[in-house]
Amino acid sequence: RTAWSSTATAGRVGRRFNTSTMRRWARALAYTSCIAVPMGMLIFLLDLNLGKLEAQKAAWFSSAGFIFLTVPISLWAIWGHLAHYRQPLVQRYVVRILWMVPLYSVGSWLSLRFHDFALFFGAVRDAYEAYVIYCFFYYLLAQLGGEERLRAVLKDSGAGRR
Repeated sequence: RTAWSSTATAGRVGRRFNTSTMRRWARALAYTSCIAVPMGMLIFLLDLNLGKLEAQKAAWFSSAGFIFLTVPISLWAIWGHLAHYRQPLVQRYVVRILWMVPLYSVGSWLSLRFHDFALFFGAVRDAYEAYVIYCFFYYLLAQLGGEERLRAVLKDSGAGRR
């Protein structure tokens, strides 16, 4: 089987998720984010104009606003891949790569907020970043048909010869 063929388990995994319930939760999260982000930015700008907000808190509030934008979008994309899990050899790597956005943004926000643990949050971010690079390599292999097929294509094309 190639990376594009579907397996017998792909249909079962895709049906585990109740799509109507997941869509309701995703819509509620999206609507809440669409309301919370402008309100938070308004409060942030008001506090900034009144001179009540110091630079550290300004960075913390602005990064929180971006988290409210990025996390729902990336969770929606992850849910979309899991709900339509038709190509498990490829989609498993896509989902692992997509988890980089919420983990990295929340980790950076926590590093801003809790300075004492910034080294720990940075180490977790760096470790997951290395894991994402590993997953991206295997994603490319899956897109190209697998390791054996790629090896055969490269051997036939003479790419390994000098």
